[in-house]
Amino acid sequence: MSETKSIHLLIDWCKPYRVFFWLVAAILLVVGVSSTTLPLVVKVLLDRMLDQDQETVMVTMFTLISIISVRTVANYFANFILHWIAGKLSTDLQALLLEKALALPVHHFEQHDLKKFYTDHIANILKITDLSTRVFWSQVKEILICTGLVAIMFYINRDAAVLGVFLI
Repeated sequence: MSETKSIHLLIDWCKPYRVFFWLVAAILLVVGVSSTTLPLVVKVLLDRMLDQDQETVMVTMFTLISIISVRTVANYFANFILHWIAGKLSTDLQALLLEKALALPVHHFEQHDLKKFYTDHIANILKITDLSTRVFWSQVKEILICTGLVAIMFYINRDAAVLGVFLI
């Protein structure tokens, strides 16, 4: 089976969980926005500390703590939902595999070791779903954070940002 066909089958099996994927996408957006606003808030905080404006410093510190807290809680919920989806998907795939295995004739299992069947097929389903959720989570989150950081970098100092992008 080709990789493209395997990916399309995995996407078809994930369709019942698309509401949860949209929830994760919204949470990822919150994580990305909160991660990218941190440098902007820190810049304002440092600018206000030099001006000795204590009230603005306190508000900015509260904002900084709030952003970090929101990011941490959103990150936790996104991890929880993604691992729930991976567990549910792997359970559904294991049940489907076992249903198909029960339909096979008995002599098929007499030729093969059942422990090897479990380690070859059922354990691989767990690995694949766990790794695919990790890849999904990390790639989408990092793309959102990098895009936001580049936008904040251009907002703070356009000349240095263009120089930094050209150096990269």
